[in-house]
Order: sequence, then C-alpha cells, then structure tokens
Amino acid sequence: MTVNVKVIHNGQEKPAPVEIVVTFEGHSLRIPVRKGRFEAPPQLIAAQKVTLETDTEGSHIRLVHLNGKDFTAESWTLRLAERANEDYYDWPGPKEGDIPSTCMLEFDSAHSDPARVLFEQHCRSKTKETGN
Repeated sequence: MTVNVKVIHNGQEKPAPVEIVVTFEGHSLRIPVRKGRFEAPPQLIAAQKVTLETDTEGSHIRLVHLNGKDFTAESWTLRLAERANEDYYDWPGPKEGDIPSTCMLEFDSAHSDPARVLFEQHCRSKTKETGN
C-alpha cells in the first residue's frame, strides 16, 4: 500500500521526512519516504498497535496510538504548530495546553468519509542539532 504523506507546520507545507520507523509486534522497520511517499508493508497493516517515529521540522515525532489499518489510508497530513490557530491547527485541548508538544495526523482515504484525525499530546520534542 502506498501512502502519500505531507507535513504542515504553522499552516505552511514543509518537506516530508526522509524515513519513518514503525514498531509493532516486537519488530521495528525503517521505511524510506521518497518524494512524499512510502510503502506500508502488508504485515504492518494487520498489526493491532503500531508506534511511528520520525524526524521533521526540527522535531522528533513519536505517535503511539496507531493501528495497522491506519496504513491503508492513501493520504496522511501531519500537522504541527507552535500555537492554536483556527485556520490551520484546531486545538481540542485546554487553553493552557502545551501546543508545541502536540501532533495532529489526518488520515484521508477514498474508502472513508470524513477523514479520521489522530491527536496526540506529548508526541513531539526538539531534535538535537547535528551541525550537518
């Protein structure tokens, strides 16, 4: 299954990550992302619980509430923001929430309407600069 992925940070489209790491059923796989697309392995789609990690936009992202079926959605949009904004980041939490540590992942598929949205808190941390 091919998944198209894009990243929106503060309302602006940014480059997709270069790889994702998925962990399920005691296995970890590094999956390259090329031109905003990655291939979801069939064994991943059957998994009940999946953790996804990636680095993008100076942040390390770790989503722990995924299911293998999420990888059947053809299009993903990862939304990141530094503050809530009605135009690009519909924050569902309290006003004093830590928005820069949150992630919103939208799964869009021709097989489901409307798109499903996963919102996780404490899923985002700053990556260390490597100087490269």
